[in-house]
Amino acid sequence: MSAQRREPAGDQPGGRFTLEVRAEAEGELSGPDRYREERLAETLAEIGVCLSDGAELVSMGKQRFDSDWLARRAAKNIVTEFAETANRLPELFKQAHPETPWKAISGMRNRVVHVYENTDPEIVWNVLTNDFPAIRRQLGIG
Repeated sequence: MSAQRREPAGDQPGGRFTLEVRAEAEGELSGPDRYREERLAETLAEIGVCLSDGAELVSMGKQRFDSDWLARRAAKNIVTEFAETANRLPELFKQAHPETPWKAISGMRNRVVHVYENTDPEIVWNVLTNDFPAIRRQLGIG
C-alpha cells in the first residue's frame, strides 16, 4: 500500500463498543441502531478507505498480485475489513441500497476468515476489480 495511507477517523474515548442505551420516544432508534445511524458518515468513510485500498492494490497489476503472496494477503485483509465495516451499516441504509449484495459481502467475509486456506485468489481479485468499483458507484462514494 502507499506510504500515504489514509486512516479513518478514530473513535471517541470509550471506543465503538461503548453503547449508550436510553429509553427513546416511540418510533425512534435506540441502542445499537441509533449508534449505527449516528456513525453512518464515519462508517461510509471507512468503507471508502477500503475501496480505495482495493483500487490501489489493483493498480499494481494482476501479475504482481499473482506473484506476490503479500499482495494476496493484503487483498484478503482489505476484503475482510470492507465486509466488517459494511456489517456496521444501519439496516435502513442497506434497505435503501438493495442493489448492493449485502448477503454476498457478508458471505465473502465468512469464507475469507473461516476458510482462508481454501480462499481462491482469483475470486478475491475479481471482487477487487469488479465488485468494489460497482459498490463504490452504488453507494456514491467518491
